[in-house]
Amino acid sequence: MRILVAIGTLAWLATMTAPAFAQEGEAGWVTYVSTAGGYAIDMPADWTVDEQPDQAGQMIALLMDGSGTRQLMIAAAPFDPASADFDDLPNVRCQQVMIGELAARRCLDTIARTLITTASSADRTYTFVTERRATAEAEPMLASFRVLPPASG
Repeated sequence: MRILVAIGTLAWLATMTAPAFAQEGEAGWVTYVSTAGGYAIDMPADWTVDEQPDQAGQMIALLMDGSGTRQLMIAAAPFDPASADFDDLPNVRCQQVMIGELAARRCLDTIARTLITTASSADRTYTFVTERRATAEAEPMLASFRVLPPASG
């Protein structure tokens, strides 16, 4: 069920556009900082980001290339130790990976050909969704993912 929600959210967000990225990093790349989501991620300079809260209170960011054909969705939600476990689904294959400095679990839905990766920090759970065909473009971005320090106040 959670896979279908993520895919549906990705399809819904694909209709939105609103560039929102910050400082320049490596040549041809920029750093997008989500203070509401509590993270930063590097991406190619021609990609755009649209970030909005969903009805469940998650911050959903859709990163899209200039043509709108390659996409990466990032959902940031309060930490949930009972996050979904996809092991019981026959069409899903999972493995352990690293997203930036966070240990994560990446699952491939072999029917939808969608990759869903989940990583948790001390206070948030991050879910990354991309199509399998966009993996090469997404990997350098995911490697740059970092959790922001908590805001002091």
